[in-house]
Amino acid sequence: MKGISKIYSYYFKLLTMILLCTFLYTCAGVMPTDYTITATTSVGGSINPAGAITVTDGGNQSFTIIPDQCYEIADILVDGTIVGPIETYTFSDIDQNHTIQVSFVLNSKVYNIETGIHYNTIQMAIYAARSGDTILVCPGNYEENIVFNKEDLIVRSIDPSDPSIVAATIIDGGGNGSVVRFDGDDTSTLEGFTIKNGHTTYGGGIYVSGSSPTIIGNIISNNEANDGAGIYVYRGSPIIT
Repeated sequence: MKGISKIYSYYFKLLTMILLCTFLYTCAGVMPTDYTITATTSVGGSINPAGAITVTDGGNQSFTIIPDQCYEIADILVDGTIVGPIETYTFSDIDQNHTIQVSFVLNSKVYNIETGIHYNTIQMAIYAARSGDTILVCPGNYEENIVFNKEDLIVRSIDPSDPSIVAATIIDGGGNGSVVRFDGDDTSTLEGFTIKNGHTTYGGGIYVSGSSPTIIGNIISNNEANDGAGIYVYRGSPIIT
């Protein structure tokens, strides 16, 4: 019985020491502490990772900022302090909660994907383009009358499959002539726009003359003409979807 008693006594003392050491370890602040970094953005881009990120005391956490098409980073606020329009930010040796807030701003209207050149108007981009180029048009109201002449271009909104983008990317003829005109055996593609406020004799919205363009996914409305208020085709063979 004495041997068994000694064994129990030994394990009791050992357990007591383990519990005491654990208590002292915790009270001394050695046990890791978790902190939260809250990452948010405005419209126009994303931050990765996003939301509430848990980080262990003394750890590091990096963030990557990614603007959407047509946007650029405006400002980054870290704990309420501006750190500038940088693409990455790292919190080091973390010992408290933090916040990181990113804002974006539109940086372009129209640009040629192949050349990377930006333009203020759709027509300027068309004039400068080469056959086969793609011209991307950011959301906005473009008060101009567009002419395609012997080109083979793709001119589209940033997301022709998104009805809200199509509705927000407007070519406005201002009541003066056809909004869009295809001449001279043109084979370009026009996709994802709202085409409005054309006023002329033929083809208020779109006039096709001797050309074979592809006209797809557009809203053609509020145009006037004696013939073909929406689209008028003269000696042409367009594909219209």
